[in-house]
Amino acid sequence: DDTLWDLVRTMQRAHQEWAADVREVPGGEKLAEANPDWRSWTDASKVFAEIKRDRPDLGKDLTLIRREAMRLACVSHALDPEVFVERGYQVWTAARNRPIFFDSTLELLTNLKKKGVVVGVISDGFAE
Repeated sequence: DDTLWDLVRTMQRAHQEWAADVREVPGGEKLAEANPDWRSWTDASKVFAEIKRDRPDLGKDLTLIRREAMRLACVSHALDPEVFVERGYQVWTAARNRPIFFDSTLELLTNLKKKGVVVGVISDGFAE
């Protein structure tokens, strides 16, 4: 994140795609309106801190914490989490795993490859 691709723009797009998708489900409009900020499903949100405090059983697993944040958002708006959480998480994650590269990234990597430089990547994430 923020090395080869723009984390903020990638997360903003993931949130926009999530919001567009949940709006297609009856009741989803109020869920999307109540969570307009891309930080809603990230470590930067207040609810993440609350979940980490109240649910130590989730540890530092951002996937579980993110799903719980989505579940709590549904419950607070009297929406069925079974309808929204898995679907919303899948849409958000698919968009999050399509990073928006910085302008010169692909050109840089192509030039390194042409020069025979082998680049390795180490990540703590789950995206391919």
